Amino acid sequence: LIKVNVFYGDIKLSLVKEPRDKGFRVTASNRVHPELRKISDGLAFRLARLVVIHEKNGAYWFKKSFDITVSQWRILGITHEMESVAFRCVQETLNIDKGQLSRLLKVMTQKDLLTVKQSEKDARSVRITTTKAGKKLHAQVLKFSDMRNELIVGSLTKHEFLEFVRVLEKITKYNMKQSN
Repeated sequence: LIKVNVFYGDIKLSLVKEPRDKGFRVTASNRVHPELRKISDGLAFRLARLVVIHEKNGAYWFKKSFDITVSQWRILGITHEMESVAFRCVQETLNIDKGQLSRLLKVMTQKDLLTVKQSEKDARSVRITTTKAGKKLHAQVLKFSDMRNELIVGSLTKHEFLEFVRVLEKITKYNMKQSN
């Protein structure tokens, strides 16, 4: 079993690999992804490129239109979705560094978007909730994000989109399982 942690900004990527056969060899019979001839052929590269393209444009519009960053939007969105949510749950869901999450939460509480309070059940844990202002902003940004998501998949049919989401979810679940 091999485990490698890679940090990319505030994102921690964990790779856990169990050998498919002796010597950790990938053979023609057990290969799923075509052998890489160049980096841009890699699935991770392609996914990261799509995310960067989307986030670069989104970062500008989130800041200009709503005065929040993409990371703040994700925290607000997950907190609203899981209302009242544990710090650790947000951290694990977004795969974000504790320190980075703490700094972002401090800014968001100063903007009155979220409240962070010690858990009544466990003094070592904190709970995050969305304020009235946070809920109002969430509704606005969600509409904007809905429009942006439609632009992302504009070249797909409904069937292609559903298949893409199904495969992406399958890959995500497998990789999450491998990283634990």
